[in-house]
Amino acid sequence: MRNIALRKGNLGQVAAHGVKPLAQTIGKGSEAFAIHCKGHEYAAHNVHVNPPRALCYTSCNRGACHVNGQNVTSQHTHAMDDSTVLCQMGSRTITGEVTIPDLLHSVTGETWNQTKYEQTGERIYNLEKCFNYREGFRRVDDQLPDRFYTEPLTVGQYAGTVLKREDFTKMMDGYYTERDWDLKTSKPSQKKLASLGLDYAWKEIARL
Repeated sequence: MRNIALRKGNLGQVAAHGVKPLAQTIGKGSEAFAIHCKGHEYAAHNVHVNPPRALCYTSCNRGACHVNGQNVTSQHTHAMDDSTVLCQMGSRTITGEVTIPDLLHSVTGETWNQTKYEQTGERIYNLEKCFNYREGFRRVDDQLPDRFYTEPLTVGQYAGTVLKREDFTKMMDGYYTERDWDLKTSKPSQKKLASLGLDYAWKEIARL
């Protein structure tokens, strides 16, 4: 760990970049043990019996992040929570008559409601997606490690369970359809981006 922190030696240099490049350097089948999505390692939350958590990991724009949101709506809300610099744990305590849109109104003077809050989150999420798409990320990068499909849980009430690849693929198809992203590439549609005022982002990815 000290060598990784100091980027000391060959192992420290490579491992400091995460498990993906480390496994690529080692080779010899070690990629099967590198648990990540888009180079971002997983948190402790398992997915064998929790497909929405699996979707949370695979669809996140920054890789396997457990606070990405487990469906489209929650992803929009989380994107706005992050953009307003609110801790997602703390934001759950803002309940009753005062809402986060109310706080935004107090700070900015603009009219905010829950609908505008979520729509702005959708705009943020799609803009992030366009950035990733421009940089070369495609649906093939929105993948789970094979071990979740092939290696069952060994203890507890769900021992013997694996995530069903076909079912999860269908779930991801539904996710892309709901977002109006291409099923094969995950490219956001021109119509979707235009509806969010992101025509300039479409120009960046139109020919890709």
